[in-house]
Amino acid sequence: MASRTKRPATKRPAPVKPGKIARPISSRLIVVAESEDTIADPGDRDPCYITVSVTEEDGSPVTGLTKANFKVDAMIVGPGGALVNIVQVTAGRLPGFYLLHVVPIRRETWKKGWYIWAIAVARRRQQGQTLTKVLLD
Repeated sequence: MASRTKRPATKRPAPVKPGKIARPISSRLIVVAESEDTIADPGDRDPCYITVSVTEEDGSPVTGLTKANFKVDAMIVGPGGALVNIVQVTAGRLPGFYLLHVVPIRRETWKKGWYIWAIAVARRRQQGQTLTKVLLD
């Protein structure tokens, strides 16, 4: 008698009951960001500001976000420049807008040149991302 090899069980999604709507595993947040070197200058550690708009896919503003919901990664930095930390996140006066204050890590200072940052936002099972840049001169 030939032996049968057992196939691994495949996990199938649970069927959706009639009248119920299947929930997506995750949904997208729309994230738009702009940056400005208003008070940050080469050689200092003053914050650089990044303004961020976060909305649902339908355009409704996302409110109640905190520092824990945001990540900033320095993709390209000025020559000799450092990565950054978010030190403060403030909700804007309009719903869905936030002001991020970022500074160079450790005791580093801003260096002259372009900085390009990746901004990621996550809330529960939703996420979104964008890029922004600033010239520190």
